[in-house]
Amino acid sequence: MKEIILLIEVPSLNYTNGIAESNLRLFKKIRTFSRVYFFEDKPFHNMRFYFFSKILSLFSFFKNYFLFLLNRFKKSFKDADFLYMVVSFNSDFGILKNFLQIILLLPFSEKLIIHIHRSDISYSEKSNFIKYLQKFVLSCSYKIIILSNELSNNLPLKNFKDKTFVLQNTLDPKLENILINLEVTIPQKISRTKFFFYSNILISKGVGIYLDLFNVNKSLNKRFSTIAGYPNQKSLVNFLNENNHKFLGYISREMKSKLFLDNDCIIFTSPNEGSPLILLEAMASGVFILSSNVGFIPELLGEKYPFMCKPNVNDFSNLIYKYFSLSVDERYEIISNQRKRYLNLFAHKNWSEKVNLIFE
Repeated sequence: MKEIILLIEVPSLNYTNGIAESNLRLFKKIRTFSRVYFFEDKPFHNMRFYFFSKILSLFSFFKNYFLFLLNRFKKSFKDADFLYMVVSFNSDFGILKNFLQIILLLPFSEKLIIHIHRSDISYSEKSNFIKYLQKFVLSCSYKIIILSNELSNNLPLKNFKDKTFVLQNTLDPKLENILINLEVTIPQKISRTKFFFYSNILISKGVGIYLDLFNVNKSLNKRFSTIAGYPNQKSLVNFLNENNHKFLGYISREMKSKLFLDNDCIIFTSPNEGSPLILLEAMASGVFILSSNVGFIPELLGEKYPFMCKPNVNDFSNLIYKYFSLSVDERYEIISNQRKRYLNLFAHKNWSEKVNLIFE
């Protein structure tokens, strides 16, 4: 049985995000064929100030590292075959923290596997010191897990293509089964389509574009609008409540099927994404998808998917008019094709087989 040190963020009781959900799914899979020593990488998302959250995160790591050394001293955990960790390449503090973690943990492991949950890597504008740290982490790695081959064409990954391994996102198998079996319901009167926004309540996640869209496009009715997601910015939550959008707040895994069952069309306006789980959930569940075309979203929905646009109000407004021109049969066909695409390309079974290959 393989021995693996796993350093990842996982969902907490009151907070989650796409990366944490993906990490948890990977943790559950790895446990089926190996012995795991789990380091929780706590990001302290509820902290108001980014710098202090990272300092707390580092202190949390050192506490867990001390416990790890005690276990090593008691010989309850021998040297591992792999150190598997998710890295933060675009944050200066994040890559510095990753550097320290590797220096401290790699001596207890034979090989390092790093996982990059991004569609881009900041490199050219970084200082020479940060560039050195990025290259150090990449050169130490046995394998580099990425979401798409497209990322390997960017510096500094371009020089490490022989180490890259593409692992696309998928859903939790239980959630996948629930969503795939939801009945697809198409509103006969298209003007009564129930639209929804589902992501963290942040400007950086596109909630501002969604709110502005309902002010610009007169075909949209706020009575048929729902917003769901972790309330990161309280001022935004107050604003959307004042503007008569229904706000559901944080959506637990148990609540997701009801969210998709109760709504007809997701408007995913995020201007900055990798390979969002939310869209995979939408594909599987059978709701119509209007989405921005950033990151690897075109790989998820298909390069020629006609209901993607740049993340701005005018382009999304044009997509809304385009959606309103569809017949019931056309909407049903598009939804069905997206569900089939999920099953063919992103099903948990396919993902699980690829994970096995990482540790060969």
